[in-house]
Amino acid sequence: MRRDVYFRFGLMRTYCVPAEGNRMELDGVRRQVHADTRWREWAAAHGLSYREDAPDLVGVWFPPFDGMERYVHVMGGQWNTVGFWAFSRGTWNRPLGSDSGHTWIFHDFVFVKLPGALAPEIVAMSPSEGFALLGGRLPSGFDFSYRGFDWLEGISPRMSPQLLEGVLENLTLQINAAPPSLWQH
Repeated sequence: MRRDVYFRFGLMRTYCVPAEGNRMELDGVRRQVHADTRWREWAAAHGLSYREDAPDLVGVWFPPFDGMERYVHVMGGQWNTVGFWAFSRGTWNRPLGSDSGHTWIFHDFVFVKLPGALAPEIVAMSPSEGFALLGGRLPSGFDFSYRGFDWLEGISPRMSPQLLEGVLENLTLQINAAPPSLWQH
């Protein structure tokens, strides 16, 4: 049986899956993640933490998925003194319109820790409206939302090291330039 693995960070591989299914599927994903060294090298070049696979993150950023779930290429640290986490989250899903078979679907995320809590009236706005109100602008490449009052969450259809670096640089420069009173709520 053939299976496609879609990595939103630019890889798509098809490989054969024997009848034992899930175990082999996990091994195939593990091999592909291990073979993609771009994230490991990028994190090392910037002094960031990196984990190829982080099963302990299941249930941390999102409610546990009803099925298999993977967190891969997990990076974290400080960018211009602002904390962040970035990773790809994969879920084992049944393809749309299908009654059988499953495939891994990966989405890429960045979570940026704000220096403090935003006022409720700013969180009630979209992040792009909130940044515009403060004279800034959200970078492109991610769809942003607030996670609580002190995290900014972004999802990207195709995160690359270059995109992540540009977004982190843009966001952290704006966050660091904001008046400290903004984070006092």
